[in-house]
Amino acid sequence: GQVLTSTGAGSPPAFEALPPAAGVTLGTAVATTSGTTFDFTGIPSGTKRVSISLAGCSFNAAVWALVQIGDSGGIETSSYETLSSYVSASVVGTKFTNGWNWAKFGDATYIFSGTITLTLVDPATYTWSGGGVTYFGGGTTPNIIVGYKALSAELDRIRVTTNSGSSAWDAGKLNITYE
Repeated sequence: GQVLTSTGAGSPPAFEALPPAAGVTLGTAVATTSGTTFDFTGIPSGTKRVSISLAGCSFNAAVWALVQIGDSGGIETSSYETLSSYVSASVVGTKFTNGWNWAKFGDATYIFSGTITLTLVDPATYTWSGGGVTYFGGGTTPNIIVGYKALSAELDRIRVTTNSGSSAWDAGKLNITYE
């Protein structure tokens, strides 16, 4: 895991150990078999990209999965500019201001998988842009999500919940990566 670099000086040349290059950090996977909200906190200062992934997730009711971001002041629940669309016989889009509404679960039998990636656009205004795609297992309809949000300080937390805040998760896994 170390990188050695030569200074070129000396005979033989001197070498210096450098720390490993920063890479992608994988969070701890969460079983989404119960509960209504999952918070990922402690995202380190200087993070410029976060991906949130779900695999085989479902809810006990018809709701939207919702991704919200926050800083040391807490999770921000308004002033998002996001759009979620799904493609079937036609394209249906819905604009949201409460977060990235990620996947519309039509009922408790819908199982979704996918990833949304958030990228820091402007560190001076803490503006994050994000997008991704989810897939309804067993179906043929992708759900596409895009949008942005400016925070009041540096991002250090992510919340994954529902737009109702009360429907319970009942299957799957959820995790984040950051860099």
